[in-house]
Amino acid sequence: MLSRLCDLQQEIANLLRQKNLPRADQFSDPRWLARLALLTDITAHLNALDMMLQGKNILVTDMSQGGGCGLQAFHCSLSLPVEDAPASLQMELVELQCNDEMKAKFRTSSPFSFFCDIVLPSNNFQKYIAHVQRIVTMFGSTYCCEQLFSKMKYTKSHLRSQLSDHHLNDILLLSTSTIEPDMEIFLHGKQHQKSH
Repeated sequence: MLSRLCDLQQEIANLLRQKNLPRADQFSDPRWLARLALLTDITAHLNALDMMLQGKNILVTDMSQGGGCGLQAFHCSLSLPVEDAPASLQMELVELQCNDEMKAKFRTSSPFSFFCDIVLPSNNFQKYIAHVQRIVTMFGSTYCCEQLFSKMKYTKSHLRSQLSDHHLNDILLLSTSTIEPDMEIFLHGKQHQKSH
């Protein structure tokens, strides 16, 4: 909206002058116009940043460039100097960094998929797994919370006034889950038609 205001500033000033409305002189004040341009630029940059941070799989490590040694131990676990890592993780990071197979897999995947697909199933790095689980539970943005509140507002409307908190919790869990049910497992072994 601000960029559109800047684009149409001459037309808006003319309209204000024709209607004898106040503030028409502001559109000829270079100091006010400079402030408007600055505000427009800042807002555009903040909107672009906001758009980058939206999404379901945005982690706090995606938002942070540095983030301290705790975040770096997740984001660059195989390239981080061991002495820069938290003391509790140093031994496991040495084992990870000495494993050539892990290094090759880390180079070809994202840190999150490396952790989920390779480290977690191996079950060998318990302290590192606990550390990564703490980081992954941190929201990278408020997108997930805002999305959940929107779904809750839509679900619990005045038409559904008898909806209990327990049922609302179940509905929200189903509507926000990304897990696809395996219908073959559900249907296997079930009798589809009852005999008389």
